[in-house]
Amino acid sequence: MLSPDQILQQLKRRPQNPELWAQLYDLLEPRLHKYSQDLMRRMRIDPELGDDVVQDVLLRLLENFSRITNQVSSYLHLQNYLIKSCRNKILEQQRAIQVRLSKEEILRFRFEDMVSQAFVKEIQQAENRQFVEDLLKKVNPRCQKLVRSFLLSHQALTEYAQENGIKIGTIYTQWQRCIDEFKKLVSPM
Repeated sequence: MLSPDQILQQLKRRPQNPELWAQLYDLLEPRLHKYSQDLMRRMRIDPELGDDVVQDVLLRLLENFSRITNQVSSYLHLQNYLIKSCRNKILEQQRAIQVRLSKEEILRFRFEDMVSQAFVKEIQQAENRQFVEDLLKKVNPRCQKLVRSFLLSHQALTEYAQENGIKIGTIYTQWQRCIDEFKKLVSPM
């Protein structure tokens, strides 16, 4: 069995040897993987992305093997170089994530920030009014009139009863029947 330094030296002489690449991969990958996952965990980045970082760094080693190995003197030196490459790749990813999040925040149209709270409340009330109007089309005419008066015109039930010749004692049961009709329309089956 060859030592890590011997594997590296033989690969420098014969970079096309797949068996030597497999041996180098088996030596480097677990250490790089552990380092990447630990760093990502500490940085609160999904550690599963560590697999992609390691594969990317090892792929770059494969693509630029001659240039990289001319700069390193031993297997340990290569391993440290690749660990730093993993760190740099992780930091690069984190910066990209932060930039993307800040761009999304800037690009996200925050309607509430652009207008006053009173305007937002008016929009919500208009949406609620439209919702009530849509429901009113589905209930009996007596409920339509009662609900429209109370919810949309803000008339008290007692005022509605007096204006429409309804006994005050019965208006609340009518109101409850209308509410029950509405509940059936909006509650899931």
